[in-house]
Amino acid sequence: MVKKIAQIKLGIIIGPFFLLCLAVGFAWASSEKIYTFIRLFDRIALTVTDKYVDNLDPEKLIKAGISGMLGKLDPYSQYLSGQNYYYLLQETRGEYSGIGIIVEKRLDTLLVESVIEGNPAYYANIRVGDRILMVDTVDVVGKSRFDCIKLLRGKKGTPVNLQLRRPLLGKNFNVRLVRDEIHIDPVPFFGISDDNNGYIRISRFSEGSAIEVKKAVSQLLEKGMNGLVVDLRGNPGGLLYEAVEVTALFLKKGEKIVDVKGRGTVRLRSYESRTDGIYKDGPLVVVIDNKTASAAEILAGAIQDNDRGLVIGSSSYGKGLVQQILQFSDNSALKLTTAKYYAPSNRCIQKDTNRSNLILKDKSRKQVLFYTNSGRPVFSGGGIIPDIYVEPLEKPPLLDELVTLGYVNDFITDYCVRQPVDENFEVTDKTVDSFFEYLKVRGYVYHSSICSAFDRFVSENGVSGKKGKLNDHIKAIKDILSSKSNDEMLSLRSQIKDLLYECIISSCLGKQKSYELVWFKKHPELIKSWEVLNAPDIYNNLLAGF
Repeated sequence: MVKKIAQIKLGIIIGPFFLLCLAVGFAWASSEKIYTFIRLFDRIALTVTDKYVDNLDPEKLIKAGISGMLGKLDPYSQYLSGQNYYYLLQETRGEYSGIGIIVEKRLDTLLVESVIEGNPAYYANIRVGDRILMVDTVDVVGKSRFDCIKLLRGKKGTPVNLQLRRPLLGKNFNVRLVRDEIHIDPVPFFGISDDNNGYIRISRFSEGSAIEVKKAVSQLLEKGMNGLVVDLRGNPGGLLYEAVEVTALFLKKGEKIVDVKGRGTVRLRSYESRTDGIYKDGPLVVVIDNKTASAAEILAGAIQDNDRGLVIGSSSYGKGLVQQILQFSDNSALKLTTAKYYAPSNRCIQKDTNRSNLILKDKSRKQVLFYTNSGRPVFSGGGIIPDIYVEPLEKPPLLDELVTLGYVNDFITDYCVRQPVDENFEVTDKTVDSFFEYLKVRGYVYHSSICSAFDRFVSENGVSGKKGKLNDHIKAIKDILSSKSNDEMLSLRSQIKDLLYECIISSCLGKQKSYELVWFKKHPELIKSWEVLNAPDIYNNLLAGF
């Protein structure tokens, strides 16, 4: 009987771990070493299961060991089983009800890695980098990614309350959302600017992206566009084959798109354009930012390295890792990083983010300088660096707070009922004054980051509520900081005016008009793109490396 129990335990323990080792394929000197360490793991696991002071769940024990090992690799390699594997398939296909965010575990906290445009989280101003602290009444700090996903997803139309922390704000805030069917629209907008240049916004590379982009390009060509801007800002990537097909729309037959290389830079697959793209010759600008990642960086890198067009904006994220889903027979799978992306110039897109000494340094990656087809220098190991750098338009903490806490939305909801809004609408000083008055009625008081830091200092050091001179000094400092916070708010009047304009246009006329009336005319990256496309000599000289 004891022998039989041991055999059962051994089967439970060796099964998933043995499959995992086969999938990972550790590069030890010989296969004997692999089995030596597997046997060592078996002995430890069996000993712990039999002799630990409390009864243990063998399956959970093994999964903890697997998670510990994968946690030493990169943030994207994961073992998935049961419902967790189902959630991964849902995210890939975009077929579920939830709030429209992708989360990843960072230390003990769940981080918003991407926000799916046009879904509840997007309209609630949840941002990439926000940290999820609570879902409804459940504290999710320390919980797994998939435990959090279970709480976030649910039946369409049901509410969910989140407590988040945004580092920029320096404090926690609450958001109430209503779950909806998640729609991943790869091309949320395309259109023509006033100077007849085309524009396509690609939000991510999901199923059908290439078909949608091709339709958009065809319609813009029919309208006689002079040049084209492809906007990849905030695009977190997606499916490799969709990115390859989209990139091919802008290249000539035979031009390289990307190499996928495994361990030791062994080429696993090379992708190139199989036919001439439908827009292979006209002026082209690709816009990126620090949230442009993975498959989106493939497109930007291929356009840049083939000298097909210019890249404008700020440096991309630098995620050049390829994940493969290795499915096992027991309804589980291993999402494992098996390769890296290399742009046509042979530069690696991935930033060097090794998390432990398990990963050996790649001596072949010492080279950082590479060259495009025309001889322009480009760099490796830090994402895609644009040909023209443009400082992104960032909201000051005050504006971000006013949107996130719902003050702007509440004001606009009431404003749009009382005031007619059309394409000629302008925000006047009177409108801004009305907004300030609304904030006063709501009891809103802005505390700058310095003011909030001082409040925390007073609270954490036990000097709050003290009597005497110390309290007088604290009050005097708070009064000074409060005055400076008020001055800061007044100094941002023009930016508040722009914010109100964008939100009113989007709310009253729709997101489509917001692209045309706000993005095209206010976003510095797009303003620079129009400027370059309208100056053929500058465009051609930059492509030639002059």
